[in-house]
Amino acid sequence: MIDSESLIKDLIAKRELRVTLSAIRGYIREGDKSLAAGISEDKDCLDALRSALDSSDPKERKSAVLLIGELPLGKDLAASFLKALMTGYGKERTLFVRESYLKSIRALSDISPLGTDDLRTLRARLVQIDSGSFTEEDMKHILSERKQLIQIPGMAEKREAAEFVEPESAGLFLLPVKGLYQPLKEELMSRGIDKGYSSAGVLVAASNAEKVRDCRLYQSFWYRIRGRFSGKTETLSDEIRDSGLPDLLRSAYKSRVVSIRINVHQRKDGSSSASRRFAPELLYLLRGRAVNTAPYDLTLHFLPRRSGGLILFADPAGARDQRFSYVRERLSTSMQPVKAAIMVYLVRKYLHQDARVFDPFSGNGTLLLERDQYLTTRVMFAADTNPLAIRAGEENARLKGRRVYFVRRSAFTFESDRPFDEIISELPDLYEKSDADRDEFYTMTGETMERLLAPKGRAFLLAGGNEIKAMIRKSGSLSFLEEIPFDDRRSIYVIERI
Repeated sequence: MIDSESLIKDLIAKRELRVTLSAIRGYIREGDKSLAAGISEDKDCLDALRSALDSSDPKERKSAVLLIGELPLGKDLAASFLKALMTGYGKERTLFVRESYLKSIRALSDISPLGTDDLRTLRARLVQIDSGSFTEEDMKHILSERKQLIQIPGMAEKREAAEFVEPESAGLFLLPVKGLYQPLKEELMSRGIDKGYSSAGVLVAASNAEKVRDCRLYQSFWYRIRGRFSGKTETLSDEIRDSGLPDLLRSAYKSRVVSIRINVHQRKDGSSSASRRFAPELLYLLRGRAVNTAPYDLTLHFLPRRSGGLILFADPAGARDQRFSYVRERLSTSMQPVKAAIMVYLVRKYLHQDARVFDPFSGNGTLLLERDQYLTTRVMFAADTNPLAIRAGEENARLKGRRVYFVRRSAFTFESDRPFDEIISELPDLYEKSDADRDEFYTMTGETMERLLAPKGRAFLLAGGNEIKAMIRKSGSLSFLEEIPFDDRRSIYVIERI
């Protein structure tokens, strides 16, 4: 085994330099901080690295360049090496070495920022790349060089977010909530959508888009972009030109430069349906119209087709989805609006118009407001002990234009002059509580149902485990009606007061 001291001696002597540099980088990647520090503090080692930048062997140059970027250099040394790296980058003609220079320039510029002249030089190279024409053989390295260029601090130009304008005619891809696909399918079938179903989501033709946009049971939607994509870089240029993507960038963004993130999805078996070069190549083809810097205006999703190739969807940051626009304030522990809508949908056959409804663990009131959205209630009460939840719920109800009586109180001490027709709630997560604490909670929950529900009134409780059924068995006035599976660990329990 070669020790660190021997490696330093070999570096200074430039003995078997390619092997020595590779071995040193290997040790450093494995966490040998003393070796990295020793080289950084040894003038002879640093001189050897500077000298290696002029080696006639491109692999030696590459290893030396990368090692420089991996050393813990102080600000003055970083500035000195940045100058050497910029000079070397300007002279370098071997493409696979150029990208290595940029990796180390990026690393050292975090320690000692690049000057205006250096940034101007790098921007000129970016323009040269974007306006140039390259062979298929060179393109791999050109794309890698470009990727490194745009990641260097100071290279990204300041710009305002590109405002998205709704396409006049576009198909939609509705993404279901994980584990809750069936309710979405049932609802869309009832609206006349009889095809386009898959495990990933529902593809809706442009002619049917307005039929489904207000459906509250999907998580989010993407726009379908016309065109077929093979996933092969050699045909990508023609496929982009013939697709609806250029039209989208022109019309939906009024020809402004758009920041795009690209996601090429893999098949379920783990095999990739596109090469690793596909996303960089696409960004290169869209140069002048698109950049790849956060924050992103648009995410492009390429999903594998069953018949082979890829299908393209666009997910704009500013897409119009007003289904839950009233939810301006939401605590992280409160129910997601789409899940609240799905819960209401699953118990819809039990609901009645003009019901008196109470949520004993309301959070910011989303479940109550979605219950009222599906079928208008007469009065709604909400209880929670968290003042932030109460304040958020009151604001959400105001924006929804509905009156909810929020009470800052434990559900177990809440009182009402009149009983309720319905109690609907997502029960608190008690998985970290002791058995005794859970038993006490469900006993008190059962007593609350008995006390507040009207005869023949019903409760819809989202919970996990068997405690709900045990609660009903202990009660003398509660009857179990149905258990409706909801997600991988919880069900909706439908209970009636006898």
